[in-house]
Amino acid sequence: MFLFDIPESSTLESLVTELAPKLHGEHVPSDAGTERTVLGFHYTGGGASYRLVAEGTNLSAERNRAEDAEIWAATPKRVATAFLADWTSTKALLPKFSSPGELKMITDPRMLKRLKMVSGRIELSISDFPGGPATLTAACGAIAKKGVITDEPDVRVETTMKTYERMLSGTLPPEEAMADGDVKITGKKLVAMQFAMAIAPLYPPK
Repeated sequence: MFLFDIPESSTLESLVTELAPKLHGEHVPSDAGTERTVLGFHYTGGGASYRLVAEGTNLSAERNRAEDAEIWAATPKRVATAFLADWTSTKALLPKFSSPGELKMITDPRMLKRLKMVSGRIELSISDFPGGPATLTAACGAIAKKGVITDEPDVRVETTMKTYERMLSGTLPPEEAMADGDVKITGKKLVAMQFAMAIAPLYPPK
């Protein structure tokens, strides 16, 4: 059973402005804390930018560039379109596990607090993704406030569809993926490990 149900009518915009706030409200408990975090999400390569504000059980999102983002993520519109096509059909690229604890959303205030302790910019890449490499760039901490710069990551983590599918199944936690033979890390490995440890609670224990 999938934790997230992506409606067939979903668009790249509705994923951010409608579905993300809806799922946040459903899966973030009232005792998760009320720390406010400004997030930025960007579809590069001709796509739109969004400003999201997470505060307690509420997540608001609007189509606007988030100049004050404390955490941001960016992916090419081409890649996002390919993932959306899968999520609304075969669902092969959706996670096939549910987080074992209360932390189920990356927008949960407790998860965002962990991410804000990381300082760096990371690029994740699936090298053999159909149609060309699939990349996601994310930044946290002081470096995130310098703006959306996707071509100068502190670390690049390149993997294959085989390894990515193991992560989707929940059998390969992110911190262990860093040591996987199919993963190539270029740059500051410590930054990659900080990101991996920050999101580790979303994955089932080994």
